[in-house]
Amino acid sequence: DYKKSDLMFASCQTNKTKSDNITLTFNHKLAKVIVILKQGDGLLDSDLNEAEVKLTKTYVKCSIAKVDNNTFGDITVSNDAANDQKDIIVGKWDSSTNSQSNGIAAIVVPQTVSKGTQLFEVTLRNNATYTYIIPSDASNDVEFAQGKVHTYTLTLTTTGITVNADIANWGPGTDGSGDANLD
Repeated sequence: DYKKSDLMFASCQTNKTKSDNITLTFNHKLAKVIVILKQGDGLLDSDLNEAEVKLTKTYVKCSIAKVDNNTFGDITVSNDAANDQKDIIVGKWDSSTNSQSNGIAAIVVPQTVSKGTQLFEVTLRNNATYTYIIPSDASNDVEFAQGKVHTYTLTLTTTGITVNADIANWGPGTDGSGDANLD
């Protein structure tokens, strides 16, 4: 369940007394990728049902830089030989539950994917496979930035695939509170 994981961090806080409340502010240290499938010319929405979506050639190992005793900084891709790039199955499209607003999602290590690299692979029920390669003449590489949500709308037609992207801040979750014991 790598795609459903997350890494959040809050800086260490000092509690002066046992009765003082401490507020921890957690930040997402990984990136979230949302994929929305859309039917284009020659396809029906039902043609997309059960399509498997992969994020291809993605690094899955990383490290977090320690800034000082209380703070950790940016996430970086591990630079060891064992850090092979892997395909991450984002999920299977279900036309009855997925929509143009919620899509399917995976969590990824922050990283840069170079122009000319395959980014997505979509396989339909009939085994037709669509691939999306970042154009070599694109203005920038694709960067999965920590704390960001990267939403990709993949429009499939009988002749190919087009991709639109949107990047937004990964907002905070719902607030919660609770008690922790101080030993």
